[in-house]
Amino acid sequence: MQATQVRRRVLVLSTSYPLGADASSGIFVRRLVDALRERFDMAVLCPADAATQAPSTTPGVALHAYRYAPRRWQLLAQTPGGVIPSIKAMPALLALVPFFLGSLAWSLVRLARRADLIHANWAICGALAGVLRFAHRKPIVVTLRGDDVTLAARSSLHRMLLRLAVTRASRVVCVAETMAVALRERMPEISHKIHVALNGVDSVEAAAAARPADANIELICVGSLIARKGVDVLLRAVAQLNRQDLRVRLVGEGPERGRLQVLANALGLSEQVVFQGAVAPDEVPRWLAASDIFVLPSYSEGRPNVLLEAMAAGRAIIATAIPGVIDTVRDGTHAWLFPAGDADALARALAQALAEPGERQRRAEAARREVGHRGWTWAATAEVYAGLFDRVMREVAAARDP
Repeated sequence: MQATQVRRRVLVLSTSYPLGADASSGIFVRRLVDALRERFDMAVLCPADAATQAPSTTPGVALHAYRYAPRRWQLLAQTPGGVIPSIKAMPALLALVPFFLGSLAWSLVRLARRADLIHANWAICGALAGVLRFAHRKPIVVTLRGDDVTLAARSSLHRMLLRLAVTRASRVVCVAETMAVALRERMPEISHKIHVALNGVDSVEAAAAARPADANIELICVGSLIARKGVDVLLRAVAQLNRQDLRVRLVGEGPERGRLQVLANALGLSEQVVFQGAVAPDEVPRWLAASDIFVLPSYSEGRPNVLLEAMAAGRAIIATAIPGVIDTVRDGTHAWLFPAGDADALARALAQALAEPGERQRRAEAARREVGHRGWTWAATAEVYAGLFDRVMREVAAARDP
């Protein structure tokens, strides 16, 4: 009789993870967890928030949301942009950091007893898992996201976190090739550990959804309203064009909303800019389908998932030429790219895209085909991670039983 194969257990650490059905914070982590649950028993450890009483769960995924303060003060994470923007918006939250890290550390050691491998997202989780390896004694795979590598070039604190995260990990995953190149240049001694696993989309539709026809041109920007997203650059560029038929829809929430509303009014755009607020992740494709042009004006990103969603939706794309973006789309082929922070260049790209609807459609179709051609889906991403997890666990087993 053939023995039943024992499913191995993965504990996922993340400072952002959707706790409610309509939450979007860390949605890409949840998409990956959902894609991996057919292969592994998945558990997620993340901070609680100020609003969610009973976190929503996915079948086959054990969700552990740890408390670190009275409920109404749990504002450090699970917010637009994460921990650093939260502290900048409310400096008093800095006092909660020791409790935040202490609760995470205690929960990690407790839950790791039932895990075969720890998957830590972002350098801060990887650093903590690495420091506590003497206590949990489990192999670690770290995924670097967002600004993990770029911030290390400017901040000694982030350099320390990055080094702690990667030196004690069995494997290090970067979500963009440019991020992996930068990390190899910074830390060549760990080059053998570094892998690239690109995020994906849920599916690639056979045809793009049709944009409802009306007299206006709809621009859409999707993301947290925080400084590094560069939404102010988009508003200044639109003001330069002085076109009353342009509508700008900002999908997302964050601490910069008030400042951006003041700026829109000062630029004479109050009637043209819609602050849509946060929407459920499953609603984002619908808003993309209702737009003509997707704009990503960020100063820095890991590999923005919403860019892939816009590509899959067949929308014209104008984006900053930053790492993570230039790994995904090519200027002139799939999109219009411009230097980060350059409102004049963005205005020129917008003017060209508006003047040439045929070219908009050509580039949008090329971008949509690229998603399908490359197989940029969560199923493909999960296969890469599953292979890494399997190899690491086999290595651990071989070291224990030589």
